[in-house]
Order: sequence, then structure tokens, then C-alpha cells
Amino acid sequence: MDRYQKSLQNAIANCENYIQESFAENVFLGQSIVLLIQKVKHDLDKEQNEQKYLSESNKNAYDRLDQSHSAWIERMFWIGCSTESSELKELLEEWEPDQWEKIFPECTMDEIEDFTCGNGDIHQIFIDKRKMGLLAECRIPNHYGFSFDDDGDVRACSVGYAQQSIFFAYGETREELLQAIEKQAEEIYQQQVAKEKVA
Repeated sequence: MDRYQKSLQNAIANCENYIQESFAENVFLGQSIVLLIQKVKHDLDKEQNEQKYLSESNKNAYDRLDQSHSAWIERMFWIGCSTESSELKELLEEWEPDQWEKIFPECTMDEIEDFTCGNGDIHQIFIDKRKMGLLAECRIPNHYGFSFDDDGDVRACSVGYAQQSIFFAYGETREELLQAIEKQAEEIYQQQVAKEKVA
């Protein structure tokens, strides 16, 4: 709780006591005002709890990506609010059909070809497919120099940020997006491990 909120809650408590004393003869009016003040106090407490939850949730998201082999989000689009974004359109125009199929398997090849040729309306495609959530361009650093134990499990490795793997993830909610990122980051990491074992 910051100093402003603490002072405000103290003022509310003092005001509540004053009203109870001042309206001793008119109990109904006094109780009505007290209930109103308690409602304001409840709303303040609720807002504070929501802010605390968001702060903890954001820290949790950071920890989860860090544990996903140091993956991160390079840029992200909230499609529902970005359908007119030139940056989003340019990104999707660069996608190959297999990228579309992986992230948005609901889209048909005809729709994809129409859009990439400048004939399709990306706004309408996402509306029709009910895909208005979060699209993230992600990166994961290159892992190399693996050492393995006798069972073939990774004991240690080096991490290089000069070389990165790029991938995309989509989720209707923040939780779905995080899960999609975690899944793809693990797949890429396992590919790096397998490549090192072969070498």
C-alpha cells in the first residue's frame, strides 16, 4: 500500500467515526452514509488487490519465460486492436504458408494466397476465424557446448545470444500465449540438444 492510499484509508476511517457520532440521533441517515463510505473503502481495497495480482502475475510471466530456456518476446500484437496495423500486415505478408498453417490452421490456402497477393482482407479473416487474441514474435538464444551425463541427459551448456531462433506463438489469453511459447521454446531447445548429440 502506498502512502497516498494509506492516508486515504485513514481519512475514511476518521470520517466514518465522525459520522457515527454526529448522526447519533438520526441513525438511518448515519448508517446510510457509513455504508456509502464502506463501499468506497471496499472498492479501494479491491483495486489494490487487483494491482497486486497483476504485479505478481507479470513477475510470474517473466520467470516462466526465463525458465523456458531464456526465451523472450521480441514484439507482440493484440490482434483485436491491431487489425489496421501496418507492422502486423507486413509481418504476415512475409509468412510462408507453413507458418500460417502452424499458427492459424483454421485459415484456408485460398484465404492465405488472397491476402499475400493483396486481395484478401486480414481484418475479415481474423474476425471470421475468431482469432483476435495475442500474437507474439519470440526469440530463443542458441544453446551449444552441451555436456551430458551417463544417461544422456544435459548436465550443462553454453548460451549464445549472437545466434537466435525466431518463432511465433498465438493465444486467445495471456496464459494460452505463455503456454504456446513454453511449448515451442522447449521444442527448439530439444532440437539444439539433438543436433549437439549427433555432432
